[in-house]
Amino acid sequence: MEVCVCKHCGKLYNSRIKSTSCRECAYKDIARFQIVEKFLLDHPRSNAIQLSAALDIKIQEILQYIDEGRLVIINEKVQIPSK
Repeated sequence: MEVCVCKHCGKLYNSRIKSTSCRECAYKDIARFQIVEKFLLDHPRSNAIQLSAALDIKIQEILQYIDEGRLVIINEKVQIPSK
């Protein structure tokens, strides 16, 4: 078991694998990303600023999704990567 610190709330938690989010924050993150994903499906030509303004999320959160590979930028537009 690994003792980990949640990058979102700072809580200590045990995990079988090294992770960056506690269970509660991971569920919140999944739900938040689903909102982002739905917005991008409805508005496929959105850039990061438009996405941030429309959903009231920080640009840093969008950049984190890009760093994680959950989103990509193509022709200055934020997109869901092809699977």
